[in-house]
Amino acid sequence: MMDPFRQAFIQKIQNVFTTQLENDQIFVETAPRYFDADAAKSELFFSNWCDIPLEVLVRHRNHFAYLNVCGFHFYLPAILTACILHTDEVDTLVTNVEFDLTPPKPNQTVYPIFQARADTFTPDECAVIASYFENHADLFPTDYWKMKETERIKALIFWQTKADEPHCGPHET
Repeated sequence: MMDPFRQAFIQKIQNVFTTQLENDQIFVETAPRYFDADAAKSELFFSNWCDIPLEVLVRHRNHFAYLNVCGFHFYLPAILTACILHTDEVDTLVTNVEFDLTPPKPNQTVYPIFQARADTFTPDECAVIASYFENHADLFPTDYWKMKETERIKALIFWQTKADEPHCGPHET
């Protein structure tokens, strides 16, 4: 049985994040250079992120780095939910999503991608992401922590700041 804290956290994700995919373009244009993006898209295409099976998320865990802004926004709640509910079964998914949610240095080539993704989230969604980093110790067993504390704090501060902005993301609350 799931502990009440995790259950409440999952419920918060389900209540806050949009469940509909805005369009079927989920990967950046360069993705086909690195993997069969069309095959991945067909396996990942669900009209509601709540319906995506764990095994599909795990199978495509290395493809999420290639999600475009729309795709990242849609799949993030499914990924967070899978990481929290199935920590022992998601392989590198936890590490991958934490990397994708930690702000890079502004001079890094991935910074514009990170910023474009971050700008799509509403203040409430940003607050859930911040809460993920704030409650990391309660969500994951100590021996599972792979994230440096400095990186966790950096991500926490970034997402808390985004949550406090009067408007962030295309979906006004």
